[in-house]
Amino acid sequence: QGPIDWTRIADANVSFAYIKATEGGDFVDKRFQLNWLEAHKAGIARGAYHFFTQCRSGREQAAIFIRTVPKHTDALPHAVDAEHMGPCKTLPQIKDVVGELRTFINLVGAHYGKRPLIYTTLEFHHAHLRGKLKTERFWIRSLVTPPRIRQQSWVIWQYHNRGRRPGVSGPVDLNVAREPLPMITK
Repeated sequence: QGPIDWTRIADANVSFAYIKATEGGDFVDKRFQLNWLEAHKAGIARGAYHFFTQCRSGREQAAIFIRTVPKHTDALPHAVDAEHMGPCKTLPQIKDVVGELRTFINLVGAHYGKRPLIYTTLEFHHAHLRGKLKTERFWIRSLVTPPRIRQQSWVIWQYHNRGRRPGVSGPVDLNVAREPLPMITK
């Protein structure tokens, strides 16, 4: 989205934000550190997220996330974005998607003291997660209609992917929390 005016976002009654930190095993968002600090200064509860690829092990992906995202007790539980992506360009695709995702979750949860949320779509859920990871909490992308999966375990619902908010140029994802997010510590 380019530069973000976090004070204007806070003035628009945005109560929380998830900020992209990393992707795969070698990408760090160049604006992450600034956005992380500015969101905090503006009084917005914030968490970081990692875009999980099927081209690197869960251990490699957790390592880059942990190196990038500071440990703050006031941060929301971080999140791992698990959705379909294109084929790996230079590396072989991982064979056990759920196993590698579980490794990422375990390492990140142990480091920060809070298990990360799993952001997913209906399509990825049905392809990989159905009947698995039953004790985890989810952030479900379900545009327009409330989530039809993980009825008891979703805590955030992404209901829009082209929203507008003052302080951000271009579209943003809009989400609602089912429970007060700062209280999530499991």
